[in-house]
Amino acid sequence: MSMILSFLFAFLFATTSSTCQNISSSTYTRISPPNDTSSVPVVVLHGILSSAAQTKNLSDWISTTFDRVVFNIEVGSGAMTSMFTPMTFQTKVLCETIYEIDELSDGFDFIGISQGGLLARAYVETCNKYPVRNLITLVSPHGGITQNETLPRIIHDMYAHDKQSYLSFSGYWRNSSDLDEYFKKCRFLPWLNNEVLTNMSKDYAFNMKMLVNFVLVWSDNDDVVYPKESAKFSFLDKDNNLVGIKDTDLYKNDDLGLRFLDETGSFHIHNVSCAHDKVKHSSCNNELYDILVNYL
Repeated sequence: MSMILSFLFAFLFATTSSTCQNISSSTYTRISPPNDTSSVPVVVLHGILSSAAQTKNLSDWISTTFDRVVFNIEVGSGAMTSMFTPMTFQTKVLCETIYEIDELSDGFDFIGISQGGLLARAYVETCNKYPVRNLITLVSPHGGITQNETLPRIIHDMYAHDKQSYLSFSGYWRNSSDLDEYFKKCRFLPWLNNEVLTNMSKDYAFNMKMLVNFVLVWSDNDDVVYPKESAKFSFLDKDNNLVGIKDTDLYKNDDLGLRFLDETGSFHIHNVSCAHDKVKHSSCNNELYDILVNYL
């Protein structure tokens, strides 16, 4: 099933269903490198419509290549949970799972793929008792996603209660033609990005500023995330013009600490040519190596 058809199926499911995935825990696999040097461990987290099985090869490669213990985490039951559970609840379960792994207590590097990158950042902002050192996100929609010509027009009204309650990606759906609704009704990304300020916003920014490095990897050939530049915090304005990260209020006002990280040399943006779903495949390893070798 293609990613586009999967989104369509998910929309129809959420329209007719009143039950989201009920998860209480996640699973993980510990991968030991050939030469276990007891260095900082790495956590890898899959994306939407995916599972730990689909990030196993990437996790194995990271462990072997960088001599790291890797924990390959699966949220709930993987693909179904990643699609049909709200992002806030997935974040809660992710935090609880990480706190079960004593080896992470002194700190770790976190690599999140696609939606997994948003969850990884949500862990940093809202939890982080076991501190993340380097946060690395691969083709993750930090600026949200919106409608484009490849998505069926039946996918609409993403801020309705049922969609926000059952569809994970509704939590980072940024309708550029109705930003007021996005700020009022979207239940995940506006507060994760500190676009809607709360009494926890300063804590979120503080945790982000504690990162040694925040690394964004985006792809010119991303065929899933729209706009593809969302992976580096860009988004479309009400006139469908692309707003670059340094032109956003988020950066200029430093509400999330991105400008602070940038000015202290801890904020990095890299580009790969791999398609969205290929980032976790061996065909992209050479490009990823040139990036990851600087941080792992």
